[in-house]
Amino acid sequence: MKNLLVYIKVAIVALLVTVAFVPAVAQNYEELELTPQLLSTLEKYDSFDEEVYDGLIIVKINEKEGCVNTSGVEVVPCKYDMVYFFSEGKTVVSSNGKKGFVNNLGVEIVPCIYDDAIGFHEGMASVRLSDKWGFVNADGRLEVPCKYDVVWAFSEGIALVLLDDKYGFVNTKGIEVVPCEFDNVQRFGNGLIEVRIGNYENGKYGLYNTKGAEIAQCKYDEIESLFEDIARVKTIDKYGFINFEGKEITVCKYDDAYDFSDGMAGIKQNDKWGFIDVTGKEVVPCKYDKVYGFHDGFAQVVTNDKWGFINTKGKEIVSPKYDYVSIFENGMAHVMIGERWTGKRGFVNTDGVEVVSCKYDDAQDFKNGLAVVRRDGKYGFINTHGIEVIPCEYEDAQDFFNDCAAVKQNGKWGFINTKNVVVKSFKYDDIYNIEDELLMVELNGKYGLVSTSGQEIAPCKYDEELNHLSNLTLVKSNGKFGFLNNRGQEVVPCKYDYAEPFKEDFAVVKYNGKYGYVNTIGIEVVSCKYDYAESFEFDLARVKLNDKWGVINSSCQEIVPCKSDVVDRYRITHRVTVISEGKCSRVDINGICYFSHDVTLDDIAWIFGSWGTKDKKHLLTIDSINAIDQATIVINGKSSTLQVLMEYDKKVDKYFVACYDSSKKGTKYQVDFDKEELITKSGTRLSRVINN
Repeated sequence: MKNLLVYIKVAIVALLVTVAFVPAVAQNYEELELTPQLLSTLEKYDSFDEEVYDGLIIVKINEKEGCVNTSGVEVVPCKYDMVYFFSEGKTVVSSNGKKGFVNNLGVEIVPCIYDDAIGFHEGMASVRLSDKWGFVNADGRLEVPCKYDVVWAFSEGIALVLLDDKYGFVNTKGIEVVPCEFDNVQRFGNGLIEVRIGNYENGKYGLYNTKGAEIAQCKYDEIESLFEDIARVKTIDKYGFINFEGKEITVCKYDDAYDFSDGMAGIKQNDKWGFIDVTGKEVVPCKYDKVYGFHDGFAQVVTNDKWGFINTKGKEIVSPKYDYVSIFENGMAHVMIGERWTGKRGFVNTDGVEVVSCKYDDAQDFKNGLAVVRRDGKYGFINTHGIEVIPCEYEDAQDFFNDCAAVKQNGKWGFINTKNVVVKSFKYDDIYNIEDELLMVELNGKYGLVSTSGQEIAPCKYDEELNHLSNLTLVKSNGKFGFLNNRGQEVVPCKYDYAEPFKEDFAVVKYNGKYGYVNTIGIEVVSCKYDYAESFEFDLARVKLNDKWGVINSSCQEIVPCKSDVVDRYRITHRVTVISEGKCSRVDINGICYFSHDVTLDDIAWIFGSWGTKDKKHLLTIDSINAIDQATIVINGKSSTLQVLMEYDKKVDKYFVACYDSSKKGTKYQVDFDKEELITKSGTRLSRVINN
């Protein structure tokens, strides 16, 4: 049992190792773009990959794998049992149960002598001999001997390793810069590594640098992350600070502490708060009931439930006299007297001067030198000197843009300038922000567009609230849909029975019961001829005609004719999976077919997953380990493993999943692709079930 637990632990940690290498593999990946010449070359192989790694395509012939380049030249000979993904110009290969490395020129830099290997990262790759791991360099030399139980990927010149349940770090020369003596290690920032001796609850923490020097001994109960090159530490419920060189700028003597910001950190002692600077000097003595972190050189402080401000020199620029103060924004801060939501508001500046007395019921932040304020239920505007440049006489108001603001009077919205002169009469029932330069307005239940300067762009004649996206606005008039541009022009006239917002420069439209597409200049690039159409995604869109699916690309070419039973819409990434007439094919954006083979259970599982009734008592679950020819059927809680074949019946134009056990023919399931259901012989429908 003990050995089993060890193997399980190592397996779990090894999984983390694999995850750590994913970025190195993924960065060299790109989709294969087939040309007729390349396709002709690749057809001589039994199979080939759909992706290109470091300019190479993995191919297979006679059960052996190799690589060809994008010109079709075989760079890595087909002599390996398996070729894995490339990383940093090299790939893992296997032969006779052993693994090694070849580069993208086909040179075997590491012979197949290792029991396992994982791709390169920062010029180092992990390899395993028996049950121990080490690292080889880009020349194939074993720089870190295979003696560790688990290793992680190199990052910033060092790698985490595990030996006999103790963690450490090694460098590219195999030197343990942090010895394998610790129960936990992790990167800390600024070239530092946090180490721990003991368990999580009672252990002690210290710091090393990446060169192997001990910066801080393992004597702290906690070490927080660095802020401004200073870390907060804790010992026996007391807080202090150390710098990135490990020097204690203040011993652990405070009851609580904040991280540094603007060169200051809040500290608490005897139930009172103050501040220290980066040298540990108490710039502000512990005399406040509460303090907040510095922001733009100022901090909020509280005494006897009253708020004020101090600067980084500890000077009270605003004595604690308000019931609330906000942080400074654009040189001004809200101050309030009274209850939080019902008190009176004003403003102070960074000199501590109350430029606006606390007389307003509400006040917004300053925008373009003016702020919206409310008093006695009416709205107006003040400037940064506290002068009410526009009196509080409006029922509602929005911020100024382009020297104009939308305001409401007698139940109607209009526009004024900074001189309080009406530039657009009060006639709109409501107004909504669409973007900084564009507003939607409502008048008598109809909608239109105006600019933030009050200029009417589109009259209020549209039936519904406008859907604005990608500089085009979806509108509806007399029950018909169209699109406006930001100048109010109907680039797509309101003639369609239905339309969707633009996506990837195309919009789905419907006319006389049929679907098509328009582009951003209003041209119907795909005529309304389909029974159904979907929005574009990755330059491809699904369409349906006569209960059959097809695909069009962004050039409006029907790359998959509407003759297919299934088109995989969930994994469209410039390619689609198509099932038609008992064949499964993969087609790219240009309509080139990458492969075509008989439909298998794997293809069905790829698209639909597993099926079961809504009560989940009857369930056909795809076995993810061997999904091509094996499945698990679960009925009333009892499961059986069955052999599975995909069958296509041309007479009824349907697919079937036929299950067989060792003694008799199993149940046959009909596939209803449109509803994504399986149908038993008795007519029971099994729906797709997720996360069983």
